[in-house]
Amino acid sequence: MNGHADKLESLAAQLRSSPSHEVVLNVADALEGIAARWAAERATPALVALLGQKADILNKATLAAEREADPSLIGLALDFHAAIADAAGSLELQRLLQGLCNQIQLVMAAGLASLTSRRAEEIHAEHVALIAAIAAKDGDRAEQLASAHVRGARDRLVHQNVAD
Repeated sequence: MNGHADKLESLAAQLRSSPSHEVVLNVADALEGIAARWAAERATPALVALLGQKADILNKATLAAEREADPSLIGLALDFHAAIADAAGSLELQRLLQGLCNQIQLVMAAGLASLTSRRAEEIHAEHVALIAAIAAKDGDRAEQLASAHVRGARDRLVHQNVAD
């Protein structure tokens, strides 16, 4: 294991041992869903293009780092999600999500520590579907997809915790 992988695994273990991680992820589930709904309601072609670019950059970096954990992927993932929160147009929502940022980084670190190429493809497909819902201005679908994305991360983390 290289230094990056050790650091990511340490962060992942820290989150898994925290009794509050499920609460944080439940709150993130709701907030990310609301952000996606509101972003869909305010969607512009420029926003859709920006999200597409960010998703592509994240996907390419994830695939390039396939057998080597790379903490910079967390920043790219946070950047993608932050763009959706910014597009929602609510400073209060942005502040709430920013307040969860450290815990969300830990969740992403846990996911990255055990990331497979198959899961990387699934994540990209989830992001592409979310962008399509935002582009279609389908707030219901965007909210559903964003929430499911976060719930999936929570469920994988809980499953890892049980397996450990």
